[in-house]
Amino acid sequence: APMFNRDWQLCFGGIQVPDAENLLKLLPDAPTLPEFYHYCGTGDFLAEGNRTFCSLCHSLNIPLTSVWEEDGIHEWYYWDKQLPDLLNWLDSNTTSSPGSESLLESRLWDS
Repeated sequence: APMFNRDWQLCFGGIQVPDAENLLKLLPDAPTLPEFYHYCGTGDFLAEGNRTFCSLCHSLNIPLTSVWEEDGIHEWYYWDKQLPDLLNWLDSNTTSSPGSESLLESRLWDS
């Protein structure tokens, strides 16, 4: 699991993220992007980095739906509560054209 160890250290510290892999450095030059859905708890140990990401998206006019859970922390209890809202957001934001089924519906029926 050497790759997992590298990814863990890139996410949570230990090694410097190379510019070529740093989302915050890549976003300003990114082509047109889909809307992002962001969810984080205010008590999450990654909240500061999430605030930086949200601020950058806002300053670059990147479409972003951002949800902050008051006192939420980095654990499944909070993510599990948010899953129905995320799935509804995905369903309403992935329709390819008026009257057509959503991407989520088509993938559910194709599987």
